[in-house]
Amino acid sequence: MKTTQIELTNEAIFRSLQALERVKLEKGAVPFDVSYTLGLNMSFLRKAVEDYQEALNKIYREHCKLENGAPVMTEDRLDYVYKSGKDKREAIEERDALGDVAISLPLYIYPLSAFEKADIPHTLLEHLLWMITMDS
Repeated sequence: MKTTQIELTNEAIFRSLQALERVKLEKGAVPFDVSYTLGLNMSFLRKAVEDYQEALNKIYREHCKLENGAPVMTEDRLDYVYKSGKDKREAIEERDALGDVAISLPLYIYPLSAFEKADIPHTLLEHLLWMITMDS
C-alpha cells in the first residue's frame, strides 16, 4: 500500500483521530496490512492534532485569564474565562478560522471491502469516509 496526499481541515483531522481511537477492531476483522496502516494513519493524524492543539492553546493563553500559566476554565469546565467580551469574540473567531485551515497529509486509503468484517458504528464512520473508496 502507498499513501495518498489527503487534504483535511484541522477540525476534520481532530474528529478523524477521535473516531479512529474509538474503533475497536476485533482480531481478524481487517487484514494485518490494513491494521498496520491504520496505526500509521493515526500517527500522522496525531502529529497534526498536536500542532493544532498547540495553536489553540496559544489563542487561549492570549485571550483568557491565566492561572499558573494555563487558561482558566469555567466552574462547569465547559468554557474558558476570557479577559473580556472582545477577547472572547476574537478567540472564537481565531479558533474557528484555525479549525477551517486545510492540511495536506500522507494517508492510507482503503477499499470498502477491507472493512467488510469490521463493526464500525456509523457515528464514527462518518468521520472516516475520506479514507474509504468504493471497490472497483
